Amino acid sequence: MGRLRRALQKTSIRRAFVLYTVGALLVAGLLSLGIGWSTEAAKDAIYRRYQKPSGQMVSEGVTLLFGAGGKEMSPEDRRAVSSLTGLQNAGIGVAFALSVTGAAALFYRRRLARPIAQLKDASAQIAEGNLDFVLTPVKMDELGELAVSFETMRAALERAERENWRALEDRKQLNGAFSHDLRTPLTVLRGYADMLAAYLPTDRLPREKLLEVSQSMSRQIARLEQYTAGMNDLQRLEDTPARPRLLDLEEWGREQGDTGSLLCQQRGRRWRFSLAAQGGAMLDGALAARVFENLLQNAVSHASRQVLAAVAREGEWLLLQVEDDGPGFSPEALQRAADPFYREEREGHFGLGLSICRALCRNHGGSLSWDNRPAGGARVTARLRLKPPEEGGARAGEKEK
Repeated sequence: MGRLRRALQKTSIRRAFVLYTVGALLVAGLLSLGIGWSTEAAKDAIYRRYQKPSGQMVSEGVTLLFGAGGKEMSPEDRRAVSSLTGLQNAGIGVAFALSVTGAAALFYRRRLARPIAQLKDASAQIAEGNLDFVLTPVKMDELGELAVSFETMRAALERAERENWRALEDRKQLNGAFSHDLRTPLTVLRGYADMLAAYLPTDRLPREKLLEVSQSMSRQIARLEQYTAGMNDLQRLEDTPARPRLLDLEEWGREQGDTGSLLCQQRGRRWRFSLAAQGGAMLDGALAARVFENLLQNAVSHASRQVLAAVAREGEWLLLQVEDDGPGFSPEALQRAADPFYREEREGHFGLGLSICRALCRNHGGSLSWDNRPAGGARVTARLRLKPPEEGGARAGEKEK
């Protein structure tokens, strides 16, 4: 019996329906035979009471029947024979109806109920936005194949939802990076504007200094224009392209030193800067400046009294190192400082700056590391890969200003 049940469970719904139908007809036939035999036996028992002396049975259709004693069949017996005939006819119909109904109910309970309930529950979960489940077919029949297709659809929806979520997170990080990186150029422009407002009315600003300030402001404005134009085409921070050009490292380093000096002056921090990078190399100056300025912003925000920075060339690498004398990184921050939007409760600081720096360093073939200084405070080091001028194919006339 168990083997037959397992065999039925493995069959298709179409074949199982045929088998259940055949079984219902067989059961109905057996019940009909049983009803017919029992009613005929009851009628025969009545006929025997009116048997003729010759031993022949009295015909049911004769109204006046005379048996051995010449008695007529009583009205009660005639009604009993009529009732048994009607019961026989009705019983056969009831047997077929009960057999078919029972087979249908059994077929539904064993082959349809659980798969339909499973698909209904899965549909409800998807409608509620819950895709964190797996739909496993109850049986590998037609409904099982439907469940497999349903699971394929659910998995595709889950992948699409994760991709959409990832795209939203990337856009959120990109927008955060955009607003975060605008701070330094705007701060520099604000500083120069305040300087001009303070010294121009009294003619105490030398012409050479005025020209230098004007050139610096023009560079910052050009950077803002280039940055905003490039951000419109980006979908992820990691897509920020590195465009190395032939660059005078010493000149570039002096510009970063001036920016750091202005930022520290505005926040009342002492500024110590060392430059040990000479010669030309292929470097994306704008990208490297974004990295350096983000490190400066973090250091200035957390420093107690002073900020130390260094730009140095070591072989094929440009090292940008920024230190401060603030509280430094907590044990948790040492592990998660560059996670997007990581925030230390004690400082109320979002770790977007280091996340931006790490992504930009990787785009330039480099890396970002951070630790605590032995004397106290934080230290962050960015490494950007340099290429010799002949690798980039740039001419001296293409040198980035």
